[in-house]
Amino acid sequence: MQVTAEDDGFQVLAMRDPRIPDGEWAQALTKVASDGLTDIGLIAQTTAADCGLLNHTPSALVGRCGAVHPWPILGVMPSDFWADTLHSRLGQLAGEGCK
Repeated sequence: MQVTAEDDGFQVLAMRDPRIPDGEWAQALTKVASDGLTDIGLIAQTTAADCGLLNHTPSALVGRCGAVHPWPILGVMPSDFWADTLHSRLGQLAGEGCK
């Protein structure tokens, strides 16, 4: 999902779900190719909750020029649907902020 987003020009900032215990996270990293995941930041639980990101993992927000779309994107989807959803959210923010 990150590669698809970055290939479409999106900047991706990945953050860890704060509800996952450190030991469980470390164990999961031993079972997958963890390139880049060992240093991933932990999002504050209050921030994640306020943004609606705790309803499903993974989840994503789309922002533009300091404005963030109010609806998080929840779950995994095929690459073409993921890209369409990212661009749709971005399009809805087109009039926000940037000059």
